[in-house]
Amino acid sequence: MHEERTMVIRMIEEGKITAEQGLALLEALEEKQSQAAPTIEEEQVKPVSDSVSGQAAAWTSTFDAFGIEQMAFTAENGSIYFQTWDQPSSQVHVTLKSNKNLSVTELNEWLQRSISEKRTDEQYIWMIKHGDSDRDRELESEVVINIYVPDEQSFERFEATTTNGGIRIDTLMSEEASFTSTNGEIKLNGIHLETLKTTTMNGSIQLELGNAESAELIAMNGNVRVSGQFEELECRTTNGSIQLVDVMAEEIELRTKNGNIHSATSFEKLSCKTENGTIDVHNLSDGDSDLRAETINGSVVIVYDEGVAGVHGELQFGHGSARCTLNGQTYAYLQGENSKQRVEFHQGDEEQHHLTVSTVNGSIRIETTPEKNLLPS
Repeated sequence: MHEERTMVIRMIEEGKITAEQGLALLEALEEKQSQAAPTIEEEQVKPVSDSVSGQAAAWTSTFDAFGIEQMAFTAENGSIYFQTWDQPSSQVHVTLKSNKNLSVTELNEWLQRSISEKRTDEQYIWMIKHGDSDRDRELESEVVINIYVPDEQSFERFEATTTNGGIRIDTLMSEEASFTSTNGEIKLNGIHLETLKTTTMNGSIQLELGNAESAELIAMNGNVRVSGQFEELECRTTNGSIQLVDVMAEEIELRTKNGNIHSATSFEKLSCKTENGTIDVHNLSDGDSDLRAETINGSVVIVYDEGVAGVHGELQFGHGSARCTLNGQTYAYLQGENSKQRVEFHQGDEEQHHLTVSTVNGSIRIETTPEKNLLPS
């Protein structure tokens, strides 16, 4: 808990999240002390389809989004789903379902007083928030916010924030985007951005077919999975694994405390670090690459495609072994039980791929494997 609070404070100091977002995350941590955090298997974005029996109400706003440069959505106890459609107008459609003994009229009245909508020529700001009355607090409900914008609509900035609900974004074009969730999963698909910042507490992050100059994905108590093309990519989690599949990036930084790291990527520079977990990297880079992998309790496996040349490296370990076999030739092998073992190797005189690997309790293996054997089934 102390480490998670420190991580939030550091994110605020570094300007990665606002003070308001940081406060929300810290409040969520305080609540977490009195109740168990959901496991990864339990985390689900609330589906758009019906999942709660009882009465239902709806709220809809249809408007012309032409010229709108910024959109921001905030949902308390609700999920957000963004997608494009082939209509000329934009629409926000909200459904409220409750298993309490309330009439549709009462639910519609609750929606009307809980929703705030502000629109100017350049901005659209939308929010739903539970009131402070006893009736509002007793309302057991599911709120789903569906957002539709015309195909090819682009923005300067897009924001979505949820508490106790997930975020799902399909096909978004924006210069900047920020997504924050507390107790909810974030799923992004087919986004085209310059800058992406994503933070979740007690939820996983999934980014498929992403395209961004800079992407920062931070999860506390959740897994991170990424595919796409980036110039800079940073993934951090406290308790969870990190998985990169079919990623191309110039610079990648991966950090987790308790979890495994798997990366099948093409990169110029890759840094992987975990304390309690394994590291598995498939280097798909055609050009020069710099790879650093560090763990304390776990093994490290680095794989290059068959035929690779110019791999130079330094391997450090405590209790275990280190082996480097490339294209059928062994360049290094050492095992022992000392506190610190170290071995260097050079595949040829000219360096193309630099490698630094360290572990305290675990083995290190550097090898070549035909690509067809590494592709997922």
